[in-house]
Amino acid sequence: MLPRNGRDGPVRRSSERSPMASKRVKAQDVANLAGVSRTTVSFVLNNRSDSIPEATRQRVLDAARKLGYVPSAAARTLRAGGNNIVLVLTRYGVASEAGDEMHNAISSALERCGLTCLLSRSAGDTSPLSRMLSEVRPCIIISFFPVSDDDRRMLERLDIPLLELGEGASSPSEFSYANLQHRIGFAQAEYLIGRGCRDLVYVVGDDSLIEGIHEYRYRGVAEAVARHAGVGLAGRVNVDADSGEGFLGLDEGMPDGVDGVCAFNDTVAAAVLAWAGRRGVDVPGDLRVIGVDNLRFGMFLDPPLTSVTIDANEGWSDAVVAAVLDRLGRSPAGDGAEGASAEAPGRADDADGDGSGDFGIRVVARRSA
Repeated sequence: MLPRNGRDGPVRRSSERSPMASKRVKAQDVANLAGVSRTTVSFVLNNRSDSIPEATRQRVLDAARKLGYVPSAAARTLRAGGNNIVLVLTRYGVASEAGDEMHNAISSALERCGLTCLLSRSAGDTSPLSRMLSEVRPCIIISFFPVSDDDRRMLERLDIPLLELGEGASSPSEFSYANLQHRIGFAQAEYLIGRGCRDLVYVVGDDSLIEGIHEYRYRGVAEAVARHAGVGLAGRVNVDADSGEGFLGLDEGMPDGVDGVCAFNDTVAAAVLAWAGRRGVDVPGDLRVIGVDNLRFGMFLDPPLTSVTIDANEGWSDAVVAAVLDRLGRSPAGDGAEGASAEAPGRADDADGDGSGDFGIRVVARRSA
């Protein structure tokens, strides 16, 4: 027999859900609890409550919070004639700490401008972009790689703007992803040359063939070398940084007389430092080594690793957000789009020195270089 509480019927167990919890909460439910009209609820929850008394507004907000009410995105889109979702496409096979920081910076900057960032690592690459667009209709798409011609035509039919940051036709050269990588390589070489290196080599890991990023960085290294008389580039050396046999690539490929290594990233740089230690090569006395990403483990290497880093909250990400707002015909939100102005892409002329101030690229100097 069920336990009873006097004449009040069965006692509700804590695991039982209330009738309201078993169905989707609607605006009318919020209105009923707050004792106001549904129109008032709409005004308050859509930030159009200037003419509504503060006490009433707070009562609506409290009711919505208590019921766990979430406004319908579809209904909001219909009312506004559009939406605020920015779909970001990337196809990195391996997520990186630095890459995630950049995505987070772009997401935060977009949020401050009233836009919501949705990141996909597969749509348009390993899964159809059309499948993603059947579930969500963004106001603009940012792609870190060139989309296919079919997808481009589909976006044109759907009237969805596309901002490509790879080597696509819509990529403004100032802040394309390829140009960013080029500047990183340039900053590496400029730093080593400034420290007295005259014979450089570029060392790349097998896993860094993704997206051809290593090619962009190598070109940046080559450009910096070409700007300085008496400085040479001995090409590139491949090393398997994920294998214990990685040293073989360095033994076989490292040219004689090299005094500076631009490594694709910190992992590759760590492999170079380990190789140097085993072979009795003095770093930085005989060989200077610089990586990319400024990952935390770099400071614990022997010697601590010099690395190029990108300030994710300024420079390049600001320029990307400014371009998004421009493409959408929107102005930066008053207090929220700090740095996201049309002036941001203008930093393209800052490619001198160690790269400081150039899209947030800077060198974190430690003993390896």
